Amino acid sequence: MIRAKLFPYSFASNWEDLQKMLDSARYTNEEFRGIKINDYSKKKIKATYYEKIIYTEKIDDPVNGIIELDRYTFFSTSFIIYSNHIILIINPSRRASTIITYLLSKTKLQFTVSDCKLNIISTTNMLNTLFEKFMTVKISYNQFNISDSLKCTMSLASSKDVQEAIKCININLPQIPSKLCFTALFLGMPIRGEIHENGTVAISHPSYEVILDKIASRREDIFKE
Repeated sequence: MIRAKLFPYSFASNWEDLQKMLDSARYTNEEFRGIKINDYSKKKIKATYYEKIIYTEKIDDPVNGIIELDRYTFFSTSFIIYSNHIILIINPSRRASTIITYLLSKTKLQFTVSDCKLNIISTTNMLNTLFEKFMTVKISYNQFNISDSLKCTMSLASSKDVQEAIKCININLPQIPSKLCFTALFLGMPIRGEIHENGTVAISHPSYEVILDKIASRREDIFKE
């Protein structure tokens, strides 16, 4: 399952200048990090962020005994910058903040990024128009009050549509959940996915990039105001 985190951004200059900035931020051995542009169009820039990690490895040499050797490896993370002011970092793990920090360091404060939350209900409604046989199978809520003295953290799952099932529950649930899991069909193939309030979308489908492009194209529908 592929995971991607979405961030809204703003840039004081134009799209062409942003492309030039990214191109000038290419990897160098002096910085041990940098960006490689993989594809560029008027709508999006696909790139990879590289970071060189140097470490020491101990080896039991049969002649010299225990010796230490300097090794290195590269961490690489793919990301997409869309012209409608969305950054999408694929499989972000711990690299998301590193990429954002590096981008900010290269743009002389012209580039700003917000860690906005997704509007899960609005995003779900949008996905329902993109997929066939869309069905919510699980909904989770952050801690909320059931009464003045009772708080609850709740997840609801069903083999049928959860959003229909919870209409019969006599509990005042929050209007917007913190996580939603769904199943659907896309291009004739089954798809599983998750939408997280923290901006992460997870998708299990061979054409995940097409789906992510469609989600990112609807900026006005996915972020909370």
